[in-house]
Amino acid sequence: MRKCNGCGARLQTDDPSKPGYIPSDVLAKRRKKAIVCQRCFRLRHYGEDLNVGPLRDAISRVRKVLKRYEKVLWVVDAIDFEATYIEKISKFLDGKGVLVAVNKMDAFPKAVTRQELEGWFSRHLKHEYVLVSAERKTGMKRLIHHPLLRGEVLVIGCTNVGKSSLLSSLGNARLSVSSYPGTTRGVLHVQVSKNLKLVDTPGIPTHNRLIDLLDPSCVMKLDMSRSLTRKTFKIPVERVVFLGGMCRIDVLGEHPRPIFQIFTAPGVTLHETSVANANGRYSNWFGAFLKPPCGKLKPESFKWRSEEITLEEGEELAIFGLGWLSVRRGPLRIKVTLPKNVGLAIREALINPQRVYESR
Repeated sequence: MRKCNGCGARLQTDDPSKPGYIPSDVLAKRRKKAIVCQRCFRLRHYGEDLNVGPLRDAISRVRKVLKRYEKVLWVVDAIDFEATYIEKISKFLDGKGVLVAVNKMDAFPKAVTRQELEGWFSRHLKHEYVLVSAERKTGMKRLIHHPLLRGEVLVIGCTNVGKSSLLSSLGNARLSVSSYPGTTRGVLHVQVSKNLKLVDTPGIPTHNRLIDLLDPSCVMKLDMSRSLTRKTFKIPVERVVFLGGMCRIDVLGEHPRPIFQIFTAPGVTLHETSVANANGRYSNWFGAFLKPPCGKLKPESFKWRSEEITLEEGEELAIFGLGWLSVRRGPLRIKVTLPKNVGLAIREALINPQRVYESR
């Protein structure tokens, strides 16, 4: 049975709603040539997803494949680190040779130095790692020459961490690359050199990132894989900052005029307003002025939670699948309102809080 050269799904001509579908006449015409399924063709040429449904039991599938390999390349997202470097995955890698590729380093602001990033990730990773950017092909030589990458190496990672982009850069293979979660549908073998074959696996869904709740086309509009935007806020208490329509931050107190920065994707609306406006106009702003979400959704479509958090100067609040808030002058006491399943994590700041900040 032939497989799609883009996503690895087994090709089939019976059901357009399932992975690997290709019209029978197209399959016949390309009998002896490389071929991609209809979904990959649409992704590659038009940036559209045909929505073949979510992956099921992804971790079970990866664990089953993992039994056949002793070495693993684990791809994580540098700008969504806490959501993609997961303890549950780490545990079933015990006893394996593991190298972590920390991808999307190009998304950080230029103010963050390489030395700072190396120091921060060395304190937060328990495996060997290499900082890379599949988009700009930086760090690839260091990655490819790492002694662990010899023979057959299994590649794992959560959805939307850039696995397919990384493999395309390493192996010059024309894999399907997009912002859609779960682009890879089956196991793919990429021959990088005579000494290295990488075996790609479907991305592992996380279910606790904001992007997991969004329509795939909305994820693409937000430019989640591009360089982050940064905005500085120096505001009094009883003000509200929206990160799109799906994260509300109320400034409660502790410091009379705290300073904090928000790092997020270019397509996310950042908006400061009064409590009265936030309460009175939110329903009209949701999905229209405030994005994400995109389109005519209502707040009632989601289950919400609120959490009060105090952050010290030099700490950051990571909002899974959306970005992070970094305290430059504090302490900062806030109430965060967001969808129920979206994760939060307090962490040591990536950027030294004593640096000169941008005035708003």
